[in-house]
Amino acid sequence: MADNNYLDQNGVLYLWQKIVAKITNMIVNKVDKVDGKGLSTNDYTTAEKTKLAGIATNANNYSHPTSSGNKHIPSGGSSGQILRWSANGTAVWGSDNNTTYADATQSTHGLMSTTDKKKLDAYPTYSSIQSTYATKSEITNMYKYCGSAASADKLPTTGQRVGDVYNIETASKYGGAGMNVAWNGSTWDPLGEIFSISTITNTWMDTNLT
Repeated sequence: MADNNYLDQNGVLYLWQKIVAKITNMIVNKVDKVDGKGLSTNDYTTAEKTKLAGIATNANNYSHPTSSGNKHIPSGGSSGQILRWSANGTAVWGSDNNTTYADATQSTHGLMSTTDKKKLDAYPTYSSIQSTYATKSEITNMYKYCGSAASADKLPTTGQRVGDVYNIETASKYGGAGMNVAWNGSTWDPLGEIFSISTITNTWMDTNLT
């Protein structure tokens, strides 16, 4: 025959206290769920704790180096002063001493002498040169003798420039033998031909001037 057990009033009260204590303990020790993590993940490892404990206090304080090339402009100074060399990588404020320069020579930089200044002033101004002398563009179209052509059909047909002059050795549409022609930009322009000058004799005058 099986045993039939029951809880009396004290037993029920004791059981209820056990249940409440268990639930309370579970609530106190619960871990809230975080997205992407398990409820029991131990993210902070012992190795990381050891590493952090080994870092000295104020270990992250930065001190700017004071070696050559790392120094800032020194404090102090006053109007008119400049930074002057003091030591390797170190400058101090000091007076800006006057510097005396000698006249320039063909091998040494310097100041212009009064003689050179007068010589320079004697040269004409740019505007004076423009009004007195021809410019390059103004002399490009001057006549330039380029040689002779045996006949008119031997004259250049390409590459000729305005002002090019040729002598045509034989008679042609431009004139008699020895005619000079110049290129005017579109065609050959006759300038003149070779001719002979002879002395007028007394006989000629007696014949033609009576």
